[in-house]
Amino acid sequence: MAQRKACPRIHRQLKQLNQMRCILTLVQKKLLSDTDCC
Repeated sequence: MAQRKACPRIHRQLKQLNQMRCILTLVQKKLLSDTDCC
């Protein structure tokens, strides 16, 4: 908890990175499923 308060900017960047990773994995799955359909 103390570390998070000390570095809010880093924590925010980590959150954004996690969101980007989730979006990328979703896109990859969608592309894979699309190619499977074709």
